[in-house]
Formats: sequence, C-alpha cells, structure tokens
Amino acid sequence: MALQGGCWKDRVYPFGDGDERDVQGRLFRSPVGRLARCMDLITAEEVIRRIERSSQGGALRGLTSREIVGSRQAIERMVENPFVDGDEGKAMRGR
Repeated sequence: MALQGGCWKDRVYPFGDGDERDVQGRLFRSPVGRLARCMDLITAEEVIRRIERSSQGGALRGLTSREIVGSRQAIERMVENPFVDGDEGKAMRGR
C-alpha cells in the first residue's frame, strides 16, 4: 500500500553521513530555518493541547523508573551527537 498525503521526507538538510536520503530529491524543498515548512505550521500551543487532551483521556501514562533512566541515557547520547547543533544542541549542552 502506498503512502498518501504528506511528503514523507525526513531530512531538511543533508547530514553528510552517506545515507541515500542526503540527495537533493529526498530533502525538503522549502525549509523554514531548520524545520520542514509543515512542521513550522504546528504551534507549541497545539502540541501542548494535544498532549493534555491525550493524558486526560487516559491514553498516556507516566514513565517507569527504568524508562526514566533510559531517557536520560538517550539525552546524554544526543548531546554528544555531532549532528545535533544550533540552538537545539546549545540547549541540550546547557550553553
């Protein structure tokens, strides 16, 4: 079954990692800063509203102690990731 709707691209800029998604035809055509235009249209308020709505309906649960440890480890790895830069990297590195 073919995917319909959306562009289904997952890179705004090439990472330089040799992945086939780095070629021009596979990148977003009209980014807004570091985001795809479609992602830039989603406001923080809308994301918050949707998360709150999901938690009120019982669709979400808190993390277990084990999941919290795993999340912290993942964040530490992201901070060390050379592909995380700009404002996102500065925020994670506390700069």
